[in-house]
Amino acid sequence: MTGAVSPHFTESIFNGGLVDPEAEELVLNVGTRHQAALENLLEAITETTDLLDVRTTQTELKRESVRKKI
Repeated sequence: MTGAVSPHFTESIFNGGLVDPEAEELVLNVGTRHQAALENLLEAITETTDLLDVRTTQTELKRESVRKKI
């Protein structure tokens, strides 16, 4: 089983049925996978913010340069 929890698995949990070891491991490791996904998301947000800061600075410098020429 990879990544997603199947409807059969979900149903078996709530009906007290047996869960195969792979599915159980998937559920037990969900916190770790969520943490990794959030870390990746935060990294992407940080990189985007940094790029926006650079572009904002470049735009401000260009505007200042144009104002001086006028």
